[in-house]
Amino acid sequence: MGEVYKARDTRLDRTVAIKVLPSHLADKPQLRERFEREARAVSSLNHPHIGTLYDIGQQDGIHFLVMEYLEGETLAERLTTSDLRQNTSSWSPDGQVLAFHARSEQGFRNFVRDTDLLLGEGSSTTLRDIWVLPFEGDREPQPFLQTPFNESAPMFSPDGRWLAYVSDESGWNEIYVQPYPGPGGKWQISIEGGVEPVWERSGRELFYRNGNRMMAVDITTEPTFSAGTPKVLFEGDFQRGT
Repeated sequence: MGEVYKARDTRLDRTVAIKVLPSHLADKPQLRERFEREARAVSSLNHPHIGTLYDIGQQDGIHFLVMEYLEGETLAERLTTSDLRQNTSSWSPDGQVLAFHARSEQGFRNFVRDTDLLLGEGSSTTLRDIWVLPFEGDREPQPFLQTPFNESAPMFSPDGRWLAYVSDESGWNEIYVQPYPGPGGKWQISIEGGVEPVWERSGRELFYRNGNRMMAVDITTEPTFSAGTPKVLFEGDFQRGT
């Protein structure tokens, strides 16, 4: 959120990154609070791979952060040219929680440069598990789902009350939904395989891919959760972007 500029600190003769929240956004209390919350989160972290926060302030109605300038690739370059597998992640609608999957052989050590965020360390008995990182409290990653199977691709529902994900507990990948933060039941959504879940904006449908078929499932959450029968939206050659 906001705009980032490369600038020169003339007093200390160093290059810095300045992130600004424009005045038309600063008029919205929820966005201003989110901007300040980001500053508090960054200031609490100290690691060579995380940009240091030098200063925070406002001038002429523009709120800004002055941060360490780090050489590296842009987000677009990272997503389109990196040979590294990207861990799918999803933000809760209120921006308070990040859900992600992590591989145990990576030691849960993942750096998200574009949000100045360190996703901690831990251990697991499986290859992939689903974790959540809250932006309140101690801001430490917490396991959401750890089983003897592989879980990945968590995706928050638009109301933040449900988490869709992929699991191979049946022997191949299927889509499941569990309540967030729980406890509660678990519902299998896909049939005969499914990956890459995506919620429809109203939360009344859940989309996923089955091979070259794009599937859709009707979802009801009141008074209890229920899922309809998967139906094919369209079918055709599927090619992952590079």
